[in-house]
Amino acid sequence: MVEVIPNEESKALEIIDRIRPETELPILLHMLSEEPLGDFQVWHQRGIDAITLAWSPFLSCATFVDMRAAGCLCGVSIDSGPDDWLMKLGSLWPLLDIVMVTDPGDGTQTEATVKDLFAIRDTKQRPLLAVKCPLEPTSGLQADLWIHPSE
Repeated sequence: MVEVIPNEESKALEIIDRIRPETELPILLHMLSEEPLGDFQVWHQRGIDAITLAWSPFLSCATFVDMRAAGCLCGVSIDSGPDDWLMKLGSLWPLLDIVMVTDPGDGTQTEATVKDLFAIRDTKQRPLLAVKCPLEPTSGLQADLWIHPSE
């Protein structure tokens, strides 16, 4: 996973340009922003397979349609907690390929959030449920994908 922050897009592109020739594995770009950073087509042409945006109530369906039209899988990053995420994600839910749940703590809130999301996910296993937290997969928490934060 490559993370990009506002005004640092060129640094992220440099990293992608170094990584892509070394692997055929999918590369996820997480935009640490509530707004898209740059052109989705450019990110995809440089080697990005999937893009996630930080959750915001102002995210629009059009943004995710544009991501998919550019050839990328699309997703959103949410914080773990007692929120009703299906209600919050609303009309975006059917457009999402990935929901990344982040938790910098002990994983207590993450486990409840991921269980809720698994319960409402459709039978096609969409969206992919990713967890980004320091917990090890042996903690009993289920996820489709584990992302361990950099030390």
